[in-house]
Amino acid sequence: MIDFSISNDEYQNDLAELVRPFESRTDENISLSVEYKNQDGVFKIRITSDKFDGFVKNYVFKIYTDGELERKRVEKRYLKIAIYRTLSFLLNVNLPYGCLTGIRPTKLYCEIENEADRYSKSARDVFLKDYSVSEGKVELIQKIVAVQKPIRNKSSRQFDVFVFIPFCPTRCAYCSFVRLPIDKQKNICMRHGTDTSGATEATLHQLSGAEYARELLGSDIVNDAVYSAVSKHTTGGSVMSLTDKLLFIADYTEAGRTHEMCRKMREYLHEKCEKIVKAEEARQVINEVALKIIISTMQYLVETGAALDPRINEARATLEAEIKTAKES
Repeated sequence: MIDFSISNDEYQNDLAELVRPFESRTDENISLSVEYKNQDGVFKIRITSDKFDGFVKNYVFKIYTDGELERKRVEKRYLKIAIYRTLSFLLNVNLPYGCLTGIRPTKLYCEIENEADRYSKSARDVFLKDYSVSEGKVELIQKIVAVQKPIRNKSSRQFDVFVFIPFCPTRCAYCSFVRLPIDKQKNICMRHGTDTSGATEATLHQLSGAEYARELLGSDIVNDAVYSAVSKHTTGGSVMSLTDKLLFIADYTEAGRTHEMCRKMREYLHEKCEKIVKAEEARQVINEVALKIIISTMQYLVETGAALDPRINEARATLEAEIKTAKES
């Protein structure tokens, strides 16, 4: 456990997201106290810990920003760099994506490439030397950026929108999202006549979430394909479209999940994807990874004595049948 504290709680939640992955990779109990101040463009960070007697680490960064929003963004980035380097030293732990949390690394990589003068070094060097991203992950990011470039939106008049709908009743070990009380979820499902038979408190959110999303955003945005994917993103189902499978896998393997099972599955997925050449191979990988996630989840539920949603068994049977058919054809 890491007893983390900071002199100003302005960035507390964001920085705690960086500390959490270290906790899951060590059995040590240490304290980490962070103090910081920005004075006339000089950003000073002081970190102390009880890991060693009298341990103190000081960092000093120059900040040149325009506007309050940009100042906060840069301060938070420097705090993450300092905290990551300190924890990595104290615990002898390295994270594959270094100090990056809660962002799309490919988006950040492109931003740095487009502002080379500001960073005075290549995006690759920034990721490797400043953000401590591993060599393998940097290479993966570079490949993705190269594929995205021809189709990336270059218009300043268009933008992407991320919509988060908080509906989870409980928090998984690897999750930090906010939640909606279980009674309110049940009311949502009752209001729409949703079949919740067999749903557990840990899986009801996929059903209430689908209804809530359609209720909030309308059926034009949450069409049948989106609704189906959301309603099966935790357990899968007896019938799963390609979209259903992709969201199911993405939810389990997204970069913010630091649970050991999720981390290993994410690494396995990346390894398999790097070897894909044909579209048919991609479909095989999707089915294989989805099945592995389901089997891993079932084993975890059995080991912990948690209730098993029957939809998980249905999804397993469906995927096993599809994989068998593909091998025989």
